[in-house]
Amino acid sequence: MNILALKSILCNSKRSLHVVIAVALCVSIIYSSFVVADGFVRRVESMTGGYTLTNLFFIVDDDVTTLESSIPDLVLESLTGIDTQGVIQCEVKIDNEVFDIWGVDFEKFRTVRSLRITGDVPDAKDEILIGSKLAEIYGVGVGSTVVVSRGGDYEFIISGILSSSGQFDYGFVSSLETARVLRPDLMNSFSFLEIKSDEPSKVQDDLDLTEFNLKLVQGLGMQDYLLGLAKEVKRDLYLVSIVIASLSLVSVAHTMFKILGDSMQDLLVLRSLGVTRRGLIQTIIADSIILSLFGGIFGLILGNVFANAASLFSFLVLRTVFLPIKYDPLLFLYCISVSLIVGILGGLVSTLLKRPVKEAYGALKSV
Repeated sequence: MNILALKSILCNSKRSLHVVIAVALCVSIIYSSFVVADGFVRRVESMTGGYTLTNLFFIVDDDVTTLESSIPDLVLESLTGIDTQGVIQCEVKIDNEVFDIWGVDFEKFRTVRSLRITGDVPDAKDEILIGSKLAEIYGVGVGSTVVVSRGGDYEFIISGILSSSGQFDYGFVSSLETARVLRPDLMNSFSFLEIKSDEPSKVQDDLDLTEFNLKLVQGLGMQDYLLGLAKEVKRDLYLVSIVIASLSLVSVAHTMFKILGDSMQDLLVLRSLGVTRRGLIQTIIADSIILSLFGGIFGLILGNVFANAASLFSFLVLRTVFLPIKYDPLLFLYCISVSLIVGILGGLVSTLLKRPVKEAYGALKSV
């Protein structure tokens, strides 16, 4: 029957290719989605620094993103008795690539954050710190010059390299004065505030931000929220994979049905040679399984390309970091299983539609 199935594939090469493409797209989307979601989960789990310090809090605007926030200076002034810093965040471009620059008060910055600086703290507006990870990626160091664009070009000298075990490692850190030059729209405001306290409950109880339309977010809570969100998305992907597989199943069944309709003469010949109806159905299903298996293998290759492209996109465009890509044997098995199920059900559904097989069987039976 395998020989008959291969002959059927070769005789209907165009439609057979449609089956392979349908299954390959199904598997590639499922595979790449799971890999990217898994990479995001493991990336969040590996975060350190600002995202895992249980005593670090962020004050952000309740309605808008951090980058667009405008936290009044008087809020910072009202936070006495605890270590607090205001941060100005802005995006700049270097050769059409987007980076973050955080403007800080360096005296408060070193108190609130646990960090290490190799070189000197900037003492002029044309000096800046570069994150250690970013310095490694681009091969720059202390004394190097960098030109950034934000409405105009600004040239900075790298005075030091910052190691914070956090998000600052992938950007630049400047003085507040320098950041206000880049973001004159903030005037005496900040993008967000950071609070360091060993008494989390006291901060939550004593700080009333309702009149400012602000909210307080604990550092660990941010990590937990992102991790929970990523895991929910990962669970939802199983449902999404079922929907995608169902669409692929419809495509495969329809294509196999068309192949059967175009192969009526071949079916009649097989019946005349004594091939039973059950044998015909087995040949049709074998045909579908072979095509779906090829589609599944090709889909895994294509999905791996998509996943790595997403990881590269997250770094080059979103300016985060490469998502860790992990090759999971169970995910391989799941995707191949999906492709085989689609193949078996696709072939079975096409035969249950009955017309081609029934006509071939009935034509000879009536002779």
